[in-house]
Order: sequence, then structure tokens, then C-alpha cells
Amino acid sequence: DDCTLQLANSILRKSKHGKLPIVNDKGELVSLVSRKDLKKNRDHPNATKCANHQLLCGAAIGTRPHDKDRLKALVEAGVDVVVIDSSQGNSTFQIDMIKHAKSTYPHVDIIAGNIVTRAQARNLIQAGADGLRVGMGVGSICTTQ
Repeated sequence: DDCTLQLANSILRKSKHGKLPIVNDKGELVSLVSRKDLKKNRDHPNATKCANHQLLCGAAIGTRPHDKDRLKALVEAGVDVVVIDSSQGNSTFQIDMIKHAKSTYPHVDIIAGNIVTRAQARNLIQAGADGLRVGMGVGSICTTQ
């Protein structure tokens, strides 16, 4: 608890070690700071991080009923943002999933899409989407229309 990120970085800079384990009073590992972290912080100072200076965690789900179970597991694991992966962003399936996600887990940001029109954007925003994926095109499996 007494080791701040600044202190950990300072210790790591002065040492010849590549990693610095941070443990609590019980000797349990609570964090691991590496030289690579220092380099990435230097090279990417605008990376999206939480209040604890940790990178945000995102994951994708689909729009099928079983994806609600995946969403629950992701939220329990600490996910910060969820992308709803769907070839048609304006479908009733995606709108229903957005409404479920935002009513059940209002603190988790939801990115929805893909969309190409104002009407599609409006529908997803009204459903509760926090962000939108914009554009259509060729994917690894199909061409989104």
C-alpha cells in the first residue's frame, strides 16, 4: 500500500532487474512493474488508463442470449469497456443487448456498431451506447453491408 507507481518506477530505474514485484502485508503479489512498462509509458504517454494508472481492459461479446453470460463473467473479472461485435449495428439484437448491458452494468462503457448513417447512430445512442464503431467494409469472415 505504501509503494506508489512513482516509487516503483524509481526503484526499477535504479536496479538492474527487469521486473519489480509489489506485495502486500500478507506477502501476496498485488502488482508487477517491468522495465517494459517504463518504456511503454515513455513512448505512449496518452494511453488510456484508469485512475490507478493501469491500462483499461476491453473485450467483445456478440448479441446472442449466451453472450449475456459472457458479459457477466467479463464484468466480474473487471472489464472496463465492452464492444458488441455485430455485422449489423442497427439490429434489434444489438439494441436489446445494449439495453441489457447498460441496465445491468451501468458503470461499464459499451461500444456498439458498425453504423454508417445518422439514424443508425441515433438508435444506438438512444439504446445507451457510450461509443460507436463507424464504417462498413470487408472483414475476415464477410463483407458487412
